Amino acid sequence: NVRIVFAGEYLIKYEDFYDRCAELVDQYKDYLCFLGLVTDDREMACFYSMCDVLALPSGTECFGLVQVESMLFGTPVVATDIPGAREVVRVTGMGELVPKGEERALGEAIVRVLGNRERYVRPREEIEKIFSLRRTVDEYERVFQESIEALCPKGG
Repeated sequence: NVRIVFAGEYLIKYEDFYDRCAELVDQYKDYLCFLGLVTDDREMACFYSMCDVLALPSGTECFGLVQVESMLFGTPVVATDIPGAREVVRVTGMGELVPKGEERALGEAIVRVLGNRERYVRPREEIEKIFSLRRTVDEYERVFQESIEALCPKGG
């Protein structure tokens, strides 16, 4: 009863993911669905709400916005333990991290999360509090203020 749904760009030239996996895609096509880019808020909410777990086995992720979106809809995450991607899972505890390129570890983590999903789910309000626009702006202001004070000390 497994269905793997790919949302987002999957024909990314620099990653060459789809081409490298074409044979596997053909072999398992009855279990795979490629949605493409999902940008409509209602479609996105529907997509994440239907997912049991979000897997993000990325090798190149600067920040896991997709993880935050997933968590807001109560969907735990299994992500690659790389800078950017790891932070969202670490801060929320809403998933597991796996070493980059270790497919077996990825599969095992997905099975663990699915087997004990309630352990990984946090209330939406908790995720909103951590990743709110207001908090982000406040943090940037704090960093800028500290930088200004360090570079331009008063009375100097």
